[in-house]
Amino acid sequence: MKTRRDFLKLAGLGTTGAVLFPRLEKAAEGDPPSTTKNALTDPPNILYVMSDQQRPDALGLGTNSVRTPALDHLAGEGVRFDQMYVAQAVCTPSRASIFSGLYPHTHKLQRNVYGIDNILADPHYKLGVVWPSLLRAAGYYTAYIGKWHLGEKSPPCFDEWHGYNSTL
Repeated sequence: MKTRRDFLKLAGLGTTGAVLFPRLEKAAEGDPPSTTKNALTDPPNILYVMSDQQRPDALGLGTNSVRTPALDHLAGEGVRFDQMYVAQAVCTPSRASIFSGLYPHTHKLQRNVYGIDNILADPHYKLGVVWPSLLRAAGYYTAYIGKWHLGEKSPPCFDEWHGYNSTL
């Protein structure tokens, strides 16, 4: 691969295939048709766990210093990102980048914001399309629980929202 963009295109195709055809191997194994049909039509569950200000050694994930059996199990059953970085060290721009796929200089959010109901709807920022909206449009039930830092009220991309900016 020549560029990061080429990698992202290839990764996007792979992810799309994984979502659209999550269990094709079942059909190849000779499972009964009803099981195969359900496996091909039922979308996979998606649980995205994001922590704030957490060092890697605060999770067990195979280390001896900390025990986190539930997270270890989730990491073993799903996708685990071991080598990553954030686009911005500040919470709000970083979350905006994670949810939009855009760099802070593109979505224009450079600092934490307070007193705004829904930063995703603010025309000054380029955050109109975020991946929870795409999941919701595809028929997923979307929910958010925890520190949000992208507004004081529930954004329309979630069916259920229990977020807060900095205090409960």
